[in-house]
Amino acid sequence: MTEFEKKEFNKTEDVFFKNARYSECSFKGITPGQRVFSDISFVDCTFFKCDFANTLFINCYVKAVKFSHCKLMGIDWSGFNYSAFFNENLSFDECILDYGCFIGLKARKLTMKNCMCKEADFENADLQKSNFFGTDFAGSRFVNTDLQEASFLNAKNYSINPVVNKIKKGVFSLPDVYNLLDCLDIIIRPRIDGELK
Repeated sequence: MTEFEKKEFNKTEDVFFKNARYSECSFKGITPGQRVFSDISFVDCTFFKCDFANTLFINCYVKAVKFSHCKLMGIDWSGFNYSAFFNENLSFDECILDYGCFIGLKARKLTMKNCMCKEADFENADLQKSNFFGTDFAGSRFVNTDLQEASFLNAKNYSINPVVNKIKKGVFSLPDVYNLLDCLDIIIRPRIDGELK
């Protein structure tokens, strides 16, 4: 296995896509296209303005990884080692995560701030104590998702059914908190002062 430590990568051609370990490395402007990363380990790494749209990850390990202003559309996050994610610091800041597959992901304390995460699937994911501040979840699917103590402050367009998802002690803000009532098929109207005639 090839190992890299405290190295900065600015060219896609310098990046190893198989059997490599990156520790405390930074990646800027990397655009691998639809390549495959396999048996790769990223520990304490940062990614800035990288384009990983539709990149495939197989048997990859991440720990304390931060993505900022990256394009991460269509990624199947199940190609990562789940035990590596559990209770570790995985962070997305102003990233595009549309069409992502987060099915079964164990990523407690995940940070997803001011991201676009449209049409993503979070079925059976464990996202307890995660922070989704300002993220747009239009069309995303939450089924049997553990969102206990997660914060959705300023998040928008989410549709989370509290009957089939765990949201105890979750934090939500107006007006999008009303989306939690979508599953009830009820009509909400403003309060009427005075008597009805």
